Amino acid sequence: MFATNKSKIQVNVYAFLASFCIISCGGGGGGGSNESSSTSMMSNSSSSSSSSSSTSSSSISLCTTGVLTSLNAIDSSNVISGSTHSPFEKHIKYGGLLIVALPDNTETFLVDVTDTYRDILGGDSGYTSSCVDSLITQFDTNKKVVQRLWTDWGPKPAEGGLEGNTILNFEAFGDNYETTDFIKELQESEAGQPQINEVIEHILHTITVKGLSRVFPTKWDQSSTNSDIYLSMQEAINKGYYDISSYEDVKASDPTGHQGLIQQEFAYMAILTAWGLKPQVWPDSETEWTLSTTNDIQTKLPLFWKLYEQTVKDFLIPPKFSDLQTRFN
Repeated sequence: MFATNKSKIQVNVYAFLASFCIISCGGGGGGGSNESSSTSMMSNSSSSSSSSSSTSSSSISLCTTGVLTSLNAIDSSNVISGSTHSPFEKHIKYGGLLIVALPDNTETFLVDVTDTYRDILGGDSGYTSSCVDSLITQFDTNKKVVQRLWTDWGPKPAEGGLEGNTILNFEAFGDNYETTDFIKELQESEAGQPQINEVIEHILHTITVKGLSRVFPTKWDQSSTNSDIYLSMQEAINKGYYDISSYEDVKASDPTGHQGLIQQEFAYMAILTAWGLKPQVWPDSETEWTLSTTNDIQTKLPLFWKLYEQTVKDFLIPPKFSDLQTRFN
């Protein structure tokens, strides 16, 4: 999104980010939503239910319900420092996702971003969805999926790398990991809603582009004009709910990157709205996105609502807005 409170830096650097992603991401991987994996961040509970039952109240979810798995709490003890992932100097590995931070990022921000990702997986309640296991597996296989952090006051993304860091370091990092874009730690004056929006948006970019496209490779295939996510987006565009005119400059320079960009932005907007968080997290979307409530998605975008019920609902859990305020205010 490029409306009010959307950082304009993304417009200027998207060509780099898109090309970097195309080079380092590769095609969608295999693996269905019923795969499972283990991780050091998870532990199984004796509480369970039938692994063949659906998690969706409408019984159309492609995820199944299995053993209740708890999610370990996050604090500063989870932070690992060092130059292993240069130019990033501290990181947390959680739920299959490697979250890396630059020297200027605060440790608190790294912990809070990770905690928000934990909430989306299930938070204190844990999870029973088989699709969480599949997401963790897809994040943690082959090239590792990484969420990068940077700051509003330190080195900024620029073509060829990060200002103040060597191009060789940055390209070497990209050779070994898969990324989408950055989460920016904002100035204290922009705490609250702008910071919450920045975090939720870019975590969902990583989850949808690098996760859902592998857990549900036909439904979330951003390279296909026949996929459910593409057709859902087109429905929103055709009905006038999603205005993509602000992305025309990217389309002119990178048509392939443009197709991925408008789908990842749509996925963020639609999931945020279906979660019921849009008015609090992104209140000023203006004409770019004109839907506001869960009911809007259900009644006005039936194609996406079906995709949401099949692949997102009861799998990716909306964080509590009060928790987000506590972390990012």
